[in-house]
Formats: sequence, C-alpha cells, structure tokens
Amino acid sequence: MKDIKAVTRARFDKIVANMFRDADQNRDGFVTTAEIKALASARRDVLIGKRFERIDTNRDRAISHDEFFEWQRSLGSLAQSDEAQAIGRGGLVPETIEPDYRDEMEARLLLGLIEPLSTGLIAKANLNYDAGLSLAEFLAYEGKRFDEADRDRNGAISMGEARQPEGRLPGGVRGLPPGRPPQPPQGNQ
Repeated sequence: MKDIKAVTRARFDKIVANMFRDADQNRDGFVTTAEIKALASARRDVLIGKRFERIDTNRDRAISHDEFFEWQRSLGSLAQSDEAQAIGRGGLVPETIEPDYRDEMEARLLLGLIEPLSTGLIAKANLNYDAGLSLAEFLAYEGKRFDEADRDRNGAISMGEARQPEGRLPGGVRGLPPGRPPQPPQGNQ
C-alpha cells in the first residue's frame, strides 16, 4: 500500500479555503445558509435533468406513459420504493460543500477531520452572528479540529495522528460525519 504523506496546516487551510470559495457564490466574502441551500437546489436540478433525459428515450422533451413504465421496470425491485431508489442509485443530493482532496490517500488521511460546509456548520462557526460565515471564522473553526489532531504539534497531520482511539475520528467525531460516504472518495487527479 502506498505510504500516506502527512498533510501540512498550509495544505489543510487551502482545502478549507477552496470549500469556502466554492460556497461563496456571490463573492461577498461570506457564506450564508441561502447560498448553501441554493447550491443544493442547483445540484438537485442537475440530477433531475439527467434523470429526465434517461427516461425520455425518444428525446421529445415529454415523458410518455410507456417511457415512464420502461424506466421503472429497468429499476427492478428498486421501483417499489422511492426511498430505496434514491439511496440505491446515489440520488441523494448532499446539502453540504465537501472538501476536494488532492488524491485518495489525502482523502483517507483527512476523512472526518474537515467538516463539510453546511447550514449547521455556519450556525456553529459564525461566532459574531452576522450575515454569514467569513473565511476567517471558517478557518478558525476547522483549524481547531486540525490542532486537536496534530498531537505532536509539528504543523502536519500524519496517518498515526489521524487514527484515534475508541473509533473516534480526528476532531473527536465518532464514526462518519453526516454526509460522508463509508469509503474515501476517488482521488481528484
């Protein structure tokens, strides 16, 4: 197995800042709950559009009874439950901004350390209760998690530091944080 390189605080802060940049849609220096909700809505619209295209096999921009039933039949037993269909086909759209890791090994190291940007995180990290979350507030919030995991205080998180006793992830979180897949995401090359 490939050795996992430690992640420095500078790299960590860059990942966090990129999440912030992706969420700050109007580029005003704040991330608001409205922006997070708008991003999730846009993601859902894309998913719905793709699903519509799959169902509309004759491309007439209308779904006929036959097209709908053929699509449902193609789902097999999943057609019996909308919830099972969404879970089974990756149809759930996260209402979070996830970290974009350099590669799979970095993701394995940091999974659970960086909390996804969400409306709940905005409420927790917006310490001055203004219009939204600033980058400084976000970096401070996520930085506390980094500092807690950096047990040898060398400014980098190694795999040994990322491993926590009693099933805890970095930052004191038990198990997988909300919105996290059970496996690390595929690396972004």
